[in-house]
Amino acid sequence: MNEENKNEKDEGEKLEKDERISRRGFLAGSVGFAAGLAAGYTGVNEFLPPQKVDEVIIEGEITEKYVCPYTGSGFDSFEELKQNIVEEGLGNPVRMPTIKEVDEPHYEEMIVEDLERFEQNNIAFAREAWDEEFKERIEDVEGPDLEKLEIAEYEAADSAGWFSHRKVGDELYDWRDGVSDEKIEVEDRSKMTEKVKEAAKFFGADIVGVTKLDPRWIYSRFDLEGEPAPESETNISYDYVIALAMKMNWEGMRESPDWRASAVATGKGYSDMVEVSSKLAKYIRGLGYPAVPSGNDTILNVPVSVDAGLGEVGRHGLLITPKYGSNVRLAQVLTDLPLETDNPIDFGIQDYCSRCKQCARKCPVDAIPFEEKSEETPGGISNLEGMERWTVDTPSCLVFWRENGWSCANCIEACPWTRPRFKRDMYGAEV
Repeated sequence: MNEENKNEKDEGEKLEKDERISRRGFLAGSVGFAAGLAAGYTGVNEFLPPQKVDEVIIEGEITEKYVCPYTGSGFDSFEELKQNIVEEGLGNPVRMPTIKEVDEPHYEEMIVEDLERFEQNNIAFAREAWDEEFKERIEDVEGPDLEKLEIAEYEAADSAGWFSHRKVGDELYDWRDGVSDEKIEVEDRSKMTEKVKEAAKFFGADIVGVTKLDPRWIYSRFDLEGEPAPESETNISYDYVIALAMKMNWEGMRESPDWRASAVATGKGYSDMVEVSSKLAKYIRGLGYPAVPSGNDTILNVPVSVDAGLGEVGRHGLLITPKYGSNVRLAQVLTDLPLETDNPIDFGIQDYCSRCKQCARKCPVDAIPFEEKSEETPGGISNLEGMERWTVDTPSCLVFWRENGWSCANCIEACPWTRPRFKRDMYGAEV
């Protein structure tokens, strides 16, 4: 990191500290506001009365606790409960930014040459299996000793997500599940799309969009061992992609890079990817149409999600959604079921990220650039070439994960759009 970027990172950390101090000062002087809130004022919070539980056992002792109706957390006094609701913005209706539908996704302006389909075995995770030079870099890393309790919780949370990067055997992402012989006739694509989105949300998706499948985003090979996948699986002929986003647990995510973020937020998110996409695919196959669930395999899920109108790509290379920021996990279902497509959206993220840089400041290995968009590929073969964009050094991310013992989601946690209290309605597209 050059001196200018280091100073910028240090200044950002100082501003964040000052903001926390200022926020505490504001809350300390907000007793009157909190009292009005408790009295039934709903101009800011749709406040729900707390439940008082007479018998709560804590460390072997029975005590009284005021229980938050939003989170279930217990507090010693009603004043503490009110202050927590104000501080966390609980119960606030989410005021959305100005969102504009656009004809082309914003990334089209970043493409400077014809794109070649990306090989999944070039992602950092896969290079651990076949890239001898990268394997040596990873093998020299010594991580901390992990607690059995932490490992058990993570493995349980991520138990359904182990297969999010590949298609193997008879697992939930498998392609070979049969299609019903009784095909329903789709007379109204709009109504069919509405029913599919309702089903996706019933199964657990928080955001759903539909787009035509762009062949540029299909992996040219999507295994992790260096062997090419069968041609039938890399020349996909499905017409549509149903893009799914499942929000992750914010309380867990804010602990990044601690193990709690890996277990409570990320691990559970990977399991949600599998469960939601596989259930939706099975539902569509029951209608008589082929449907393939996909997690981090088969297609690049960020540009596909942009195409389907779920959000925009941020400086950290991840999808930013209007409501949940980057605190989401993405999955898809590929199908031939006739559907109505959604348009990409613009809500001002390219301009916002050009000024914010908070994710870059919070990155422990400086993998996220402070500079403007460029064609540089700091991650080497792990980056798609041919685009002028903010490109992340993903191999350095993975090295830190190994040093840390757990995954890192600092860039997600740091993004203001991820935070529930962020004033989204102050930003948006120019209209």
